[in-house]
Amino acid sequence: MAGACSRHIYGDNMKYILIFFTVFSLFLAGCVKNDIPEDGLQIEESETTEQNQMPSTSPVAPPDISDVPVMPEDNEEAPEIPEHVEIFEAEIEKNDEIHQTAPDIPLPEIPVQSEPTESTKPTENSVTVSHLAKEDFLTPFDNYSWEREYAPEYVVLHFTSAVMVLRDDPYNMDAMRKIFADGGVSPHYIVDRDGSILCFIPEDRAAWHAGKGSYGGDERLTDSMNKYSIGIEIAAMGSYNDMSIYMSEEEYNKIPAELIGFTDSQYEALKSLVGDICERYSIPFDNTHVIGHDMYSDRKTDPGELFDWDRLFS
Repeated sequence: MAGACSRHIYGDNMKYILIFFTVFSLFLAGCVKNDIPEDGLQIEESETTEQNQMPSTSPVAPPDISDVPVMPEDNEEAPEIPEHVEIFEAEIEKNDEIHQTAPDIPLPEIPVQSEPTESTKPTENSVTVSHLAKEDFLTPFDNYSWEREYAPEYVVLHFTSAVMVLRDDPYNMDAMRKIFADGGVSPHYIVDRDGSILCFIPEDRAAWHAGKGSYGGDERLTDSMNKYSIGIEIAAMGSYNDMSIYMSEEEYNKIPAELIGFTDSQYEALKSLVGDICERYSIPFDNTHVIGHDMYSDRKTDPGELFDWDRLFS
């Protein structure tokens, strides 16, 4: 009984062993047929090891190459190029052709700003002068005046002559002009004996004619009448009382009578000039706003006691 059981177990085991070797043989035969390298497993393990050693990064999506044309083999037809690719290539060819054929266009020259010269400085066309006067400016302007800050509110009258340097020709205009230039005095206008009017300083600049003084209790005007006024010189000489600060009585008596006082032409010209100024600046045409230098400064006597104010305002 025991011998029979042993043969039965042994027989079963041999059957399973044969089945195992048969399956293993078939597996080996399949590997050889597919040319699997013997070190295939080692390569796989090596690649796995290198990947584990690389730093971890976020996965990157592969580029979309669906529109990129594939180069055909010799015997294959070229694939159809997408429309937008053809347009893009055509634009490139067009731009290349333009760059090759377009002429060289020179860049525009940028003008260089230069310093102002005598020809670019303010001229008679950019200053305010009465249409009744001829310009004979004392220049440069900055040596005899400054830019006006306030509109004129007054007109101040003076008299002048060159009697101290030219006894025989006291109304020589060049001599009087030189006295103003050398002495730093600058009226806006001067009315000559024949009624002609010259402008030494334009109205839109404050001239040096009034000096120190005060008027009407207006503190603005104290020593500052030049800022608010236009000065007019009249080529004339007053009475001895007016001229005594300049000469002796004997010297005064030697002056020809026709050179003393004011001429009819001067009154007419002065009335027109002062009227024009007052109208343009809305200055009342009266003896409160059109005054003598002696009304502003007690050191002065002009236009003096020989000047007829009624003839001016009549």
